[in-house]
Formats: sequence, structure tokens, C-alpha cells
Amino acid sequence: MKVFGSDPNFKQAKVDEVKKRDQAASVRGAKNETAQQASDTKGAETVAVSSFAKDVGKAGTVVRNTPDIRKEKVAAIKERIDRGEYHVSGDKIAGKIMEDIVKQGAK
Repeated sequence: MKVFGSDPNFKQAKVDEVKKRDQAASVRGAKNETAQQASDTKGAETVAVSSFAKDVGKAGTVVRNTPDIRKEKVAAIKERIDRGEYHVSGDKIAGKIMEDIVKQGAK
């Protein structure tokens, strides 16, 4: 089950780290691309990839490397359950189950 909403354990530093890594990779890629273009011979075919396509590729990489389960959030909820501070109504649970059934039926 996926939990949506704000995450109190969200680490902005991790996002910034990924951005810096992607920027560094982009700079390296630009340098390699320039060197490759200089070494291309006359009549060779070239392929140009838009910056949007590169951004989409980077986003896909980030998504693939992001875990499906946010361990910090799960641990925080388990802690609240153990202390008896986490309560969810049966109606909400039933509603989410029905939503999942409808979504799976639409596939």
C-alpha cells in the first residue's frame, strides 16, 4: 500500500545531492559530446538529443533508484502503532481497499 502526502522524514539534502550529481554528469556528458563531435568524420550521421529528453532520462534514473518503500515513514508509523497513538477508521480502510479494487479492474 502506498501512502501519499507530506513526509516528515523527507530529506531535502538528498534531493540536493541528486541534483548536484546530475549536474556533474551533465557537464561530463557535454564535454564528451564536444570531444566526440570534434572527432567525427565528414559524412557521418549524428543524433541530437534535446535537453528535455535528457531531463526525462535523468528523471527516469532517479525514479528507478528510489525505493518503493520509505523505511523512515514505515518506522515512524510502526512506532506510533506500538505506542497506541495511530488510529485509522475502518471506513477509510474499506474505502482504500475499494479504490484499489476499482483501479485494478480498470487495467
